[in-house]
Amino acid sequence: MIKCACCGSYISSYHRYKTNKTDGKQHHYVYLRCAGKANKIPCSYKEIREEVAIDAVMSKLKAIQVPDALLKGLWNS
Repeated sequence: MIKCACCGSYISSYHRYKTNKTDGKQHHYVYLRCAGKANKIPCSYKEIREEVAIDAVMSKLKAIQVPDALLKGLWNS
């Protein structure tokens, strides 16, 4: 579960389907938004595309460096 950094409410996902006017293909988009607005909690954060959130989380995870001594201790326990 992910919580909003602005108001502390949970983040929820919703789906949008859009049809391309030129070729008629339907595209599926997933957005994340704060559920606080639906519960009448004031929040200034806007919705974001799911891909943007995943990229941000992945870049933070890639930046984490675990010391070798800690890794060896985990494997030996």
